[in-house]
Amino acid sequence: MLSAVLLVSDAQNNSSGGSRLTGVSEFTVMPTGDVSPATAINVTPVVSLRNSVRNSRVIFPSIVQLPPASSPFSEQTATGLYAFGSVSGGTNRPMYPQIQRTPSGTATIASGNGNREGNMRAMTMRRLTALGVTLLTAAAIGLPISGPAAAQEKPELRIAAIVAVTGPASALGAPERNAVELFDKIWSARTDLPFKIKVISYDDGSDPTKSVSLTRKAIEEDKAHVVVCCTTTPSSMAIIDTVSAAKVTMISMASSATIIEPASARPFTFKTPTSDKLMLQRTLDYMKRQGIKKIGFFGLEDAYGEGGLKELQNIAKDFGIELAATERFARQDTNFTPQALRLKQAGLDAVYVHAIPPSADLAHEALKRVGYTGPIYHGGGSSINAFVDIGKANVEGAIVGVGAPNVYDQISKDNPLRPVLTKFAELYDGAYGKGKTDLFAGQSWDAMMLSVNAFQSALTAGAKPDDLASMRVAVKDAMERTKDWAGVNGVFNITPTDHLGLDKRSTFLSVIKGGKFVLIEE
Repeated sequence: MLSAVLLVSDAQNNSSGGSRLTGVSEFTVMPTGDVSPATAINVTPVVSLRNSVRNSRVIFPSIVQLPPASSPFSEQTATGLYAFGSVSGGTNRPMYPQIQRTPSGTATIASGNGNREGNMRAMTMRRLTALGVTLLTAAAIGLPISGPAAAQEKPELRIAAIVAVTGPASALGAPERNAVELFDKIWSARTDLPFKIKVISYDDGSDPTKSVSLTRKAIEEDKAHVVVCCTTTPSSMAIIDTVSAAKVTMISMASSATIIEPASARPFTFKTPTSDKLMLQRTLDYMKRQGIKKIGFFGLEDAYGEGGLKELQNIAKDFGIELAATERFARQDTNFTPQALRLKQAGLDAVYVHAIPPSADLAHEALKRVGYTGPIYHGGGSSINAFVDIGKANVEGAIVGVGAPNVYDQISKDNPLRPVLTKFAELYDGAYGKGKTDLFAGQSWDAMMLSVNAFQSALTAGAKPDDLASMRVAVKDAMERTKDWAGVNGVFNITPTDHLGLDKRSTFLSVIKGGKFVLIEE
C-alpha cells in the first residue's frame, strides 16, 4: 500500500521559523506493508523545486508506470518521468501525482489531461528536516489510498439545478430552491456512497433566455451529468434543443406534457410534476359528480396556460362537460376585471383557473369581486403555500388540484407514498419551519433524487464515469429503467416512451379551509 512520499533535499529555515526545500534531488514513492522502504522507487525531477512545498501550486503532465502490485518494487531509478508545465508567474513546479492501479496490476501516477493544478501541502517533521528530508503523507497531497493497492478516486455526479429564484415564477422557485439546498446539504456530505455528489445552483430569474444560457454553462463549463431545470414550462421548452444536442439528461419541474412528449422527439427530457392531463382528469371527474356541465377556462396565455387549455379541450367532452368560455391573461397583468365580468355573464356552472401565484390569486379575487358566486377550481399551479399566503381569506373555498406533499398527513396510512412523504416532510419542515412542505419542493426533491438513482444505476450497469459523453447517455438510459420508484410526488415507472411515469396516484383534490389545503379525496 502506498502511504507516503519523501522529498529528499537540502533544507533551510525560512524567516517564519519553518523550513523550505531547495535543490530537490529526488521524489520517492514509498510503499508500506510487506515491501521494504529500502526498495522504494525514486523519481528524479528534470528541474529543481526551489520554492516552499507548503501551499505551493504545482503542475506536471507526464505518467509514471510502477511494477505490478504482486511483484517487489525494483530499485531502479525511473528516468524522464516528469516534464514541467508553467503556472502563472512562470514558475516551474511539479504537480502532486494521483496514483491509480490499472486492471493489469500496474500502478499509474498521472496528471489527467496534463494541465491540472493542485495544492501540495507538506507536513514538516522537525527531526527529519534536520536530516534534509520532509515527509508528506499520502492524504496530504491527494493520493487516494485504500486496500492493498492504491484505489481510484470516487467518480463524481454533477447536478446543475436551474431554478426561478427571482422573477414572476419565484413563488414556485423559492420552495424548489429550498429543496435543492436541503438535498445538497444532506447528500453532498455523504461518504458512504460509491460516488461523490456535486450540486451547482443557478437562478434563471424566470427568464427562458437566461435558462438557455445557464444550461449551456452547466453543460460546457460545469460538465453536468444532469440538468434539473426549469421551474416553468416556457423555460423548460426553451432548453430542450440545448440538452438534446448535448445529449444531457434534463429533469423539468414544470407540468406541461409538451415538455416530454413525444419521448421519441425529446429523448433526454424528463419531468417530475404530474401532468395537466392527469390532474384535469381527477378534477373533471369530481366536477361531473357534482353535477357540473358548463365551465369556463381562466388561464395564462403562455406555454403553461396553453398546455392546460389544450388538455381541457381534449378531455372535457369525455366527462360530458362543455367548455363554454375562455379568458386569458399575461403573467405581468394586474387587472383581471374585464375577463372576470365576461366569465360571470357566460352563465357557467364553474370556472377553472390555470395559473400560478400571484396571477392565480388575482384571477380568483377578480371573479369574486364582480359577483361570481359559483365554485372556482384551480390546477396544480396553485398547489403551493404562496397561493394561500397571498390570497388569504379571498381564496377560502377554492378547490385545488394538489400533489401528495400538500396533504401528506391526511392521506391514508396504507398509501405507498406515506412513508416517503413523512420522511421528506420531517426533513423539509425541520429545515424551513412546520407546515412549509408543498408540491413544488417535492417536485424539486424528486428531480434530485432521480438523478442520484439513475447515476447509481448507470454505474451498476457498467457505465464508465471517466467518459463524460457516454456517462451522460448512460444516465438517460438508466432513467428509462426506473421502475416502481416511490418518490414524494408519486410512484415513478419511467420507460423509453413515457418520460414522466406517474399515474393517478399522484393527484389529489383539496379545498382551502382555514388557510390550509384540506383533502377532499385521494
